[in-house]
Amino acid sequence: MSQEEGGPVPAIETAVDSTDELRDLILEEQVELEEDTHKVLPVPGRPSLRVRYHREISFKLIEKAQKSLARGKSGMLDVLLDLMIAACDELLVERKSGELVPLSHVFSELGEGPARFTPAVAAIFKKPEAETARESVLAVFRSEPSILPHARQLDAWLSYSEQPEDDDDDEESADDF
Repeated sequence: MSQEEGGPVPAIETAVDSTDELRDLILEEQVELEEDTHKVLPVPGRPSLRVRYHREISFKLIEKAQKSLARGKSGMLDVLLDLMIAACDELLVERKSGELVPLSHVFSELGEGPARFTPAVAAIFKKPEAETARESVLAVFRSEPSILPHARQLDAWLSYSEQPEDDDDDEESADDF
């Protein structure tokens, strides 16, 4: 009798032999998850600039983004920008030594505290006309296409994925035309 016909489900082989090993594995994974609260990602096209993100994203933000997309009120770019803004802890600069320094320590005009996606940050990146956090993200990243790979890395980390999904199968090649 096959599994589809209601037969026995085959045993799944695991690398864990005992209940104690399984318990230890789960506890070890929990410690790793608790320690993995921040992620620093590079900004494409700006070799020394980094963004440190936190994992504390509100479900309400995700739900709002889904509803906005469904109603056609926001495009995917707006959703990605909102996610990046909500998760941003601070913009950082990497020294040649590899040390990360807060952008606000480099540019005193940003004032005290962490530099995030604000009009003041946009002004540093030669976009003084930026009035919103979304416009500030665009100023930092310089172009909409440079946001996508960065946002995919952020999404993969936030969703506890190993790495971003590869969309190469979905892309049309030049041979398809």
